[in-house]
Amino acid sequence: MRIVADSAIPHLESSLKSVLSEQEFSLSYFKNSEFSTLNQNDIDILFIRSTTKINESTLKSNSIKFIGSATSGMDHIDTKFLERQGIQWAHAPGCNAWSVVHYVMSALEIIYTQGLATISNGIGIVGYGNIGTKLESVLKALSIPYTIYDPIVLPSSTKSLEDVFIHDVVSLHVPLTKTGEFPTYHMIDSKELKQLEFKTLINTSRGGVINESVLDDFTSINLIADVWEKEPSIEGKFFEQALVYTPHIAGYSLDGKYNGTQTITEALAKFLGKPIADEVVNLPERTFGEEEFLGFQEQCHSCSFPVGLFSAELDLIKLMDLFKKDAEAGLNLGSIRTKHPPRRDFVHYSLLGEKLEDLEILSKLMQID
Repeated sequence: MRIVADSAIPHLESSLKSVLSEQEFSLSYFKNSEFSTLNQNDIDILFIRSTTKINESTLKSNSIKFIGSATSGMDHIDTKFLERQGIQWAHAPGCNAWSVVHYVMSALEIIYTQGLATISNGIGIVGYGNIGTKLESVLKALSIPYTIYDPIVLPSSTKSLEDVFIHDVVSLHVPLTKTGEFPTYHMIDSKELKQLEFKTLINTSRGGVINESVLDDFTSINLIADVWEKEPSIEGKFFEQALVYTPHIAGYSLDGKYNGTQTITEALAKFLGKPIADEVVNLPERTFGEEEFLGFQEQCHSCSFPVGLFSAELDLIKLMDLFKKDAEAGLNLGSIRTKHPPRRDFVHYSLLGEKLEDLEILSKLMQID
């Protein structure tokens, strides 16, 4: 069985060995830019990421039986085409949900410390899937009020987007869809942006959820964006439009990447009708000394937010500065993303010298997974 995979999918070989013996498969890698040159007819199993588009024009293989995408989203794959071709597919919904929540909390630290919003005014959450539900649990632990809008998952709890616009901060967590009763493509357009003037909008979902072509008319909005409608191209325009801009790395934690690999490997095992053995992957730990951790605790008591906890490994201002320099130097988005430093999700942080359960608010955060 020949397996070909994107070279940026981590721990794949060891994960595959929990399903297949070494004699049962061969594994080779490709860079995203090389996909169009692959001999697709010599592939049985294909593993990709969101940077590889799969549709009728890009997939010419008669041999591929299974495609796994180590990503939470699926807008890069024409699943109906695959089903017509009899090709099984899988992705990894929720694999990087905690990583994205971590990003949002780091963004909130910037918003609160810069005085752009107050904690008491709360947050509007658009989308109540894997990320929205986890974000809710963190906000509850910190006693930050919130309103959720999701007409599909929670049809009776919120009436409209306007319900979340009462907050000074709105965070988007929806898939990119163009069909159905509630399409999300350009769901944030001129009408919605008008209601968000002088407020903060966080987008870690997909660039096309916001109509970026009209953002010039709403310069009073504090935009924090990790995704862009014209990815993977980079336009210098957004450097001037956004308060914070990063190169689509909200879900790029070590945990999120490993979860994606594990999920599609499990899907392959199911497809092949094979059992999967337990795999132990030792990710580098992120530990804090007692004094530093107690400092976060003091911040929780003094300003109701653990300033420094989420930005300890995910400093968005520093990442933005690096992004700008790399983009101005001519690097493309793919190259910039590969330079993202390794980081753990905050739910996997550990403490030296103190029992975690003695740290009140922080213990709630560490136990919500």
